[in-house]
Amino acid sequence: MKILKYMTMLAAVAGAASACQELDKAMTYSPEEVVAPVLHELPTSVVITSENMGESMTFTWDAADFGVSTQVNYSIEASYGSDTLVILTGLSGTSTAQTYEVLNSLLVLPAEDGGLGVPADTPSDVNFFVSATIGDTFGTYWSEPVAVNMTVTEAERTYPMVYVIGDFCGWADGQTQELFSFSGDEVTYSGVIGFNGMASNGFKIKGTETGWSDDCNWGLDGSAAAPEPEAASIQLITSGGSANIANVYSHEFYRFTFDRSSLVLTTDLSFDQIGAIGDFNGWGEDLVLNFDTGTQRFWADIEFPAEGGFKIRKDADWAVSWGAADGSVAATEGVFDGGNNITAPAGNYRLYVNFNDPANMTWELVAEDYGL
Repeated sequence: MKILKYMTMLAAVAGAASACQELDKAMTYSPEEVVAPVLHELPTSVVITSENMGESMTFTWDAADFGVSTQVNYSIEASYGSDTLVILTGLSGTSTAQTYEVLNSLLVLPAEDGGLGVPADTPSDVNFFVSATIGDTFGTYWSEPVAVNMTVTEAERTYPMVYVIGDFCGWADGQTQELFSFSGDEVTYSGVIGFNGMASNGFKIKGTETGWSDDCNWGLDGSAAAPEPEAASIQLITSGGSANIANVYSHEFYRFTFDRSSLVLTTDLSFDQIGAIGDFNGWGEDLVLNFDTGTQRFWADIEFPAEGGFKIRKDADWAVSWGAADGSVAATEGVFDGGNNITAPAGNYRLYVNFNDPANMTWELVAEDYGL
């Protein structure tokens, strides 16, 4: 599955209230006197296409009144049928905007992928609300719904990301590779990074797509002992003075997992090449797969003159290989979940291999992409 470089939602950080403030609220807060927010008029209909993804929908509302002097935290929610989804949260003002691209993903993706399940290419009434609260121990109050007839388009799931930058990409924004929070918890991030022969030269991880911020600038602690070469895990710090992660890793590819809470970076997979081998080449030399730094997937064009089996292995060695739990039926996509040969139907295909998510490593044969 292609991984797009966009975040699933934009969140503002709400200020934390002190214990004394919470006590004051409890003494003066009267639920029956709360005035709910009022969401202003929205467009009666919106049609999202691949051409207008950069446009935005603006939400404005009248502030809620809780009868106490404290910060009010707002969220924008959407409902379709019986399902409701928070699409923006942690808002403290009374206006915000969201791009069609992000809205489209949140609305069209099925619930199991974190979306609302609005059918693609079908005009559908979606209700939008603004909700307000002053803390977890107090109630949430919603505006009246505002209906918009939304036509959304097909989208692939997007994930929160952190950015790997280093000598391998010239330390250039826009050329980074990413680690993805596949669970959406924004704590654990994983991905395969291709270093173009420069892993040992140094890299860092950062939380901003462009520029640097000291609170999400992750590197080594220069005052601590240097990590062992090829360390399975290393402790990072967040600081503008954190050191580059250099002279630790030397292979071409690594799958890293970064814990944003503990700041521990681990690697469970390293190699210099990934190859395909099977009936299509008489189980001879590996067909070495290319690496696309944009999608962080491996690929190669393969011709299957007849239905036959194949497997994927690292570094032209059977010590580590990937196959299927059941290869008895020919297929054009699947997950690496066993040691049996994968059976491919006859034809010419572009093979894609995606190792970014340790819990969901996938392969796909796409006839339309062959030779591109």
